[in-house]
Amino acid sequence: MCVVGTAIDITENRQMRDALKLSEERHRLLADNSLDVIWTMDINGRMTYVSPSVQKLRGYSPEEVMQQPMEKLLTHDSLVIVQEGLKMAREAVEKGLPYPDFRADLEQPCKDGTTVWTETTVTGMYNEKNEFVGMLGVTRDITQRKHFESSIAEMKKYDSVTGLPRREFFTTRLENEIEAAKLVNGSGGLLVVGLDGFKNINETFGFSAGDLVLKKTAERLKEAREADVSRIGGDEFAVLLARVSCEANALERADNIRKMFEEPFYVEGYDLSLTVSIGISIFPEQGTNEIVLLKNAENALETAKRNGRNRCEIYIPDDFI
Repeated sequence: MCVVGTAIDITENRQMRDALKLSEERHRLLADNSLDVIWTMDINGRMTYVSPSVQKLRGYSPEEVMQQPMEKLLTHDSLVIVQEGLKMAREAVEKGLPYPDFRADLEQPCKDGTTVWTETTVTGMYNEKNEFVGMLGVTRDITQRKHFESSIAEMKKYDSVTGLPRREFFTTRLENEIEAAKLVNGSGGLLVVGLDGFKNINETFGFSAGDLVLKKTAERLKEAREADVSRIGGDEFAVLLARVSCEANALERADNIRKMFEEPFYVEGYDLSLTVSIGISIFPEQGTNEIVLLKNAENALETAKRNGRNRCEIYIPDDFI
């Protein structure tokens, strides 16, 4: 009976080893043929396995990647993210807590000097005794997704009709110019340019013609070669004047812009005469932030329209008391 019992134990052990070997071979087969990069790492950040697909992703062979320190596996910013994740994981494992699953978008250097963006997911590996034995990671190429996200983010910076920067981007430029003026005890100007009678264009010729007028307005404002131009809504545009020597200088430069609109717009077979009115506020004398300066310039614009349109007005506080 003892011989039989020993034989059964040996047979069961052999079957378990064979089953484990088969399981490992299957997992290795899946890893070796996966488009994603599958890898394992110890708790100290040393690679213990990486699938062959890494060569297609980064240009390095699995053997080369296995020898790379963490600093060669990731760009600086991504390294900081991973090091923080490793720290949290190590603390959890040392305290006997479950491994904190990790997911992040990481940038990795390639052999040809470029970089590739990847989505990396990491989970903890445990043996049959529920002891932590390492980390299992899956890395997926998301470069195309990142390019798409970057394109969308870039598009959001610009007005879809005119191609000019949106107000948020313009605000940053204005705030930088205000600080620069303060440093040299200088001045600058903010213009709000409003199209006179634009509503009639939309009502008479339609919104497509109105959009063309807005686009052509943006082109003329850019020809003025002032610091920055932005569409801030409807038929209004903001123009940043850098290095304004005095109020007269700001008025002169604004009037040069006004004169650019004396020539009609040619839109869909029609010559459309459209003038502009311009309100001006000076910084830092009349405001040191975008909200105040824009409000003052818009008040001056209202004065210009009220006084007959096709003119420029500088903000005068007494006019709005």
